[in-house]
Amino acid sequence: MRKQVVRSLVFTDSVLDYLVHLHLLPAGRGRHHRALSLKDFLALLGKRYGFFVDTSPPGSDLPMQLLRKNRLILERRLRDLGLLVAVNDAESMKQLRARFPLGGSWDVD
Repeated sequence: MRKQVVRSLVFTDSVLDYLVHLHLLPAGRGRHHRALSLKDFLALLGKRYGFFVDTSPPGSDLPMQLLRKNRLILERRLRDLGLLVAVNDAESMKQLRARFPLGGSWDVD
């Protein structure tokens, strides 16, 4: 029986910025960013990349208190980077947003 090794890592601000913007980009030639909730972003991180933030990795049983703390830290970092908009504590209201416009230019009137 092999022992599974659980590792932890801390994303740099650049990596967080990249991952959020990567998943906010529209498919095809869309002119607006996609909508992405924090809940969906966390699910993407786990499913696509194997980065588990608020759930235990398969075969591991981490304490819920640790997982909640991990999620709160990520939320604070995303908010500090200007990537997370949360009107209140409701999970459905926590949305990620792009910091940069599509096409690389701001509309200035």
